[in-house]
Amino acid sequence: MKITFDPKKAAHNLYMHKVGFEEAATVFFDPSAVTRIREHGDDVWRYTTLGRSASGKHLVVIWIAPEDRAKRKEKERRKVEDALFKKGEKLADKAKKEFEKQRKHDAELQNEIRIISARLEHDFPHAHPVHKIPALRRFQAEHEVKPDVILRINSNTADFIQSCAELEDKNFQDIVHVALQQYMESKGGQEIH
Repeated sequence: MKITFDPKKAAHNLYMHKVGFEEAATVFFDPSAVTRIREHGDDVWRYTTLGRSASGKHLVVIWIAPEDRAKRKEKERRKVEDALFKKGEKLADKAKKEFEKQRKHDAELQNEIRIISARLEHDFPHAHPVHKIPALRRFQAEHEVKPDVILRINSNTADFIQSCAELEDKNFQDIVHVALQQYMESKGGQEIH
């Protein structure tokens, strides 16, 4: 899956949400990300993915798979051709206007990644894991993304780690990784990359 976006929209989202599309795209590398699917018309599906970016921020990313975008454009092209053939110039003109309107709308949505907000404005009760979204599954396979491991940490330990992270201006995950690495080394183990 190739990630593309409109540079103007990227600049606007960076200004509005303080998150660039480059960072937003790293959500697709999060093996724990969940994705909600909604039909967007004309057999095109809009995906809303909630995941963690490379910098550790939880982001909501809205995108359309490249194959869906191609399907939509082909259907619209056929729609214009049918209108030209069946209904004559008047209807064809209307269809062309609709096509242009849709193309303008597509240009606004050109970015296959659109950050709507770091706030969780969307509910995810029927979200799907990465392996159930073919485009994300292919993307992660191409980039050899390995699944995360989930650790259960009691609340006292989590609070302590969080306060250390804030004091040291570090990421929670980094503090846990360093602590586990030190423990492993104390037992004679080595980190495996």
